[in-house]
This record gives sequence, structure tokens and C-alpha cells, in this order.
Amino acid sequence: MKIPKWLRWRSYDEMDEEIDAHLAIEVQVHLARGLSPEEARRAALRQFGNPAAVKQRARENDPLFRVERVVTDVRQTLRSLRRSPGFTIAAVLTLAVSIGATTAIFSVVDGVLLRPMPFPDPDRLVRVTLYTQPQANATVEMPFAELGFFHLLNNNRTFAKVGGVSVFAGTNGNDEWALTGNGAPYPLAVARMTAAAFEVLGVPPQLGRFPTAAEGQSRGGAPVLLLSDTLWRTVFNADPSIVGRAVQMNGAPWEVIGVMPASFKFPQPSVDVWIPYRLDPASKAIGPPNIGFIARLAPGATIESATADAERLVAGFAEIGYPLNWTRDILTGKAHVRTVKDDVVGRSRRPLLVLLGTMAFLLLIGCSNVANLFQVRAEARAVEAAIRVALGSGRRRVVQLLLAEGVIVALAGGIGGIALAYVGLRALVAMAPASIPRLDEIGINLTVLAFTAGVSVAAGLLFALLPAMRTASSRVLDSLRAGRSGNTSRERHVTRRALVVAQVALALALFVGSTLMVRSFSALSAINPGFDASRVLTFRIAPAETRYRGGEDTARFYDTLLERIRGIPGVTAAGATSFLPMTGGIGGLGAPFLPPTIQDIPLDAAS
Repeated sequence: MKIPKWLRWRSYDEMDEEIDAHLAIEVQVHLARGLSPEEARRAALRQFGNPAAVKQRARENDPLFRVERVVTDVRQTLRSLRRSPGFTIAAVLTLAVSIGATTAIFSVVDGVLLRPMPFPDPDRLVRVTLYTQPQANATVEMPFAELGFFHLLNNNRTFAKVGGVSVFAGTNGNDEWALTGNGAPYPLAVARMTAAAFEVLGVPPQLGRFPTAAEGQSRGGAPVLLLSDTLWRTVFNADPSIVGRAVQMNGAPWEVIGVMPASFKFPQPSVDVWIPYRLDPASKAIGPPNIGFIARLAPGATIESATADAERLVAGFAEIGYPLNWTRDILTGKAHVRTVKDDVVGRSRRPLLVLLGTMAFLLLIGCSNVANLFQVRAEARAVEAAIRVALGSGRRRVVQLLLAEGVIVALAGGIGGIALAYVGLRALVAMAPASIPRLDEIGINLTVLAFTAGVSVAAGLLFALLPAMRTASSRVLDSLRAGRSGNTSRERHVTRRALVVAQVALALALFVGSTLMVRSFSALSAINPGFDASRVLTFRIAPAETRYRGGEDTARFYDTLLERIRGIPGVTAAGATSFLPMTGGIGGLGAPFLPPTIQDIPLDAAS
């Protein structure tokens, strides 16, 4: 490929003519000194140098010539690879599988661990919980009740803003309500947040406004709500005039005051509606502990200073009305302050990093495979490289061709890896357990593409570098003799053995780790959970609060529901529970749930 002349500030012909003119001037200078024409030209050449070499150096200093050289290298490499389809297919497929698997897992790690939370200055956004006495050899974290929540809100020294989020709700941390008034009820996941909590998070609605302090009051607050972007688009057809309209939720009218952006998915991605969390600052209740404490650190405050500040206030719970059995038998006096990201990621960090490390081993095994293929290919082409050097191509030029070949193969493997990662990632997300956070944020983005490109180029340079170094350091005559005899040097045999040893070592480490992981999974699967889940069907239901106002009405509803379910042919037993076994949570069908050792302790501070 030649760069068009109109792209150059001058053509190669003009450069050659200028060099010839300078040489002619040197010849004339020597002629003027009395030398014969032949002697004058020899003297000019001694002083000026070989014209062909000078012209070549001039071209090489031209940036566009370097572009031409790269394009020429790519064309020669592609022709060379096309002549060796077996090698090319094997190398590209090996790299595609290795890079694809690594890219897919990196996409998960990027979406869950690396990507910042969609809030302004997310590192300053924290959550505070209380530590309780160990339950089953593990420390339990507990949210706040109104008395403790407002004590920290009003007396802390390290939080610029404080908000509350309800965690006393359905299995996903949200209330389960229904949109009514338009045919069959539409199930909704509702989150309760104080008016200040929206300011703490700092994400403005795309339409409308936040609840005011008056709307968030415990008494007399107006029934207002904000819609999620998904609900606004699917149910209300993205109607911009929805703000200010009243909708029926659980049989009662609620005014729509805003629509949150698609990126706002707090505290859970499944939330459809946000309503004000109406707390009473004058309340003395210490239970049920159902308030999630979120805050934004004040300027200069750190996680450590906020933790010390929170524990200072927790130590004073007895002074504000917490009974002795709480401060002595339930709470440890410790508080846990961590960023909202760490709270969301939770225990997923270590397994994901282990999985990424496993994929790195797989990538190294693939690279060692391809490096061995390149080593064998380089040995077979040693004579060709020696002939190129002997004809004046230069060792640097041969090394550039070998490196170009490695990078092109690696990039082809990277492109195939991205395609495999895209397909595998969709299946991985679909099969992933719900316990993995931020699943909706996992995907192929620019960060993942940059990672794949970097890995591909690094891999190409890695497995092409060793043959290139061998070629650069080898003697032309020795390479020609080895090619004639069909023998390879002892050093190259050692290199191939070293690559095989490295590959076997990596594969063995991967095999041992996988075996231990499968063994651990089998051991966990063999644990008897204490119940038989076979032939058991479950569903979720949320009675409307406007229709079932008290505990008696709710109890009659469940009694009638269970009686009718038991009458269905094929049903042998039916029951109701707040949470399915081993799902955890805080909530109830009308009564609070607390850990076993504290469930019988009175929840009122006056008790």
C-alpha cells in the first residue's frame, strides 16, 4: 500500500532528486579541486555515503513511510498466515477460548466490583449498622430503630447528611404492593425512603421533584410517590405528563411527583416505586429495628473517624432509653461503617476475584500453547529468516515481522474472544444466582473492550517475543546449516521443554483448584438443610393495607386463602411464612422477627 502523493508534503521522487543534487554538488566541489571525474565521484561518495542508503534512511524518517511499512508488514503477515491454515486456526481458536473466558469473567468483575456506584462522589456514601451478640458463632448486623436512628442523626460529628431506608419488608427488601384501578392489579416493589435519603444519594429525578420535608412527616404527610424509569415506560408509556397525576396503589390515591432515572436502582434493582418513609423524631421505640442508616461523610471525615463517632453514640444508648437487656445482652456497642458499594458487593468480592484468577491461569495456559506453536513455526522458518537477513533485510526488519505476526494472531483471537464472551456472558447472567449484586450492570463496555485489547496485544507480544529474540541473536550461517541438516539447536529444545513444563504446571494448579472447589460444593450440597423442598411450590402475595387494616383482618385473609389452597386437587399441605427457609430477612405477617436469642425481649423502651 502506497500513501497518495497528495497526502505528503513532498514525494519520494522529490526526496531522491534532492539527495542526487547534493551528491552532484559534492562531485563538483572535488572537480574544482583538480580531481578527475572518477576520483571526484569516489571522494564525494566517501564523504556523502551510499546514495541508496541515504535515500532509505530519509524515507524511514518520514512518518508516512512508517505507516506504509506497517501496512506492508500486515499484508505480508496475512499472506504468511493464509499459507499455514492449520497453525492459524489452532492459534486463533486457542486464544479465542482463553481470552473469551477471561473477558466474560472480567465483565462480571468490572460490573460488580470495579465500576463505581451511580451516585455523585460514591466513596463518601456510607451505610451504618449495629453489631449484635454472636449468633451461631457469627456476628449479626442489625439496622436501627427510630430511637437509635434519630440519636445518631442529631448528635453525630462526621455525617454531612443522613437518611433512612426501610429494610422491614418483602424478601427483596421492598414492600410488595399493587397498582390498582386499571383492570387486574399490577404487582409493585415499593421502597420507603426518608426525604433526606434522596438528598444523601444525590441523584435528581429525570422528571418532577423529591418529596418535601412536610410530605415525609410521620403525621399529616401527603401520599406521594416517585416512579422507576421501567414502570414509567412499561405501564405509563413514558408519558411526560404523569407528574402531578394521581394513581391508585393498594386501592388508595397517590400523587406522582417524579420519575427517577434508569440508573437509579436503590436499594434494589427490582424497585418500582419510592414513597416517603415517615419516621417520628419523638418516638422512643427501640424496635422493630427496620431502618437502614445511610449517610454522606462530612468534609475531612473518614471511614475510621465515622466508625469511632458512631460507636461513641452507640455507647450512649443506655442514656437515651435503651433497656439494660439490650445494651448488655443484644448489642455489642460496636458499629459497622462501610461504603454503600462495599455493602452492596458484600461477600461476592472474594469469589469473583478467585474466579478471575482462575481465568487468568486459563489464559496463561492458552498463551503457553500458542507460544509453543510459534516456537515450532519459528524453527521451521529459520532458514527463511536467515535468507532475509543475508539479502540485506536486516534483523530488526525480521523481528518486526515476527512480532506483527504474533499481534495479528492475538487480535484475531481477541475478536473471537469478544464474540464468545458476549454469548457466554448472557448465559452466565441468566444462570447467576440472585445473591450476586449489580447483575443488571454487567455487560461488554469500553472498559471491557480496552481490557481485551490490552490482553490480546500483550499476549501477542509475549508469545512472539521469544522466537523474535532467537532470530535476532542467531547467526545466519548457523541457521542455514541447521536448516540444511534438518536439526534444531539444543537451546531451542530447552525453550520448548520449558514452555511445556510451564503449561503442565499451570494446568496442574488449575486442576487442583477446580477439584477442591468441586469438593467443597459437593460437601455443601450434601448438608441436610432440615427440610425437603421437593414437590414444594411457592408464591408471594401482599394483601392491600387499605382492605386488610388490622391483624385480625390479615389473619382471616390468610386462613381463608390457605383453606382454599388445601382444597385444590393434588395439594396435600399448605402454609404461609414471612420468608422462605434460608433466605433470611426481617419482616413478618404482622409481628416483627428478631434473632432467636432476642425475639422474646420487649421492643418498647418503657418495658
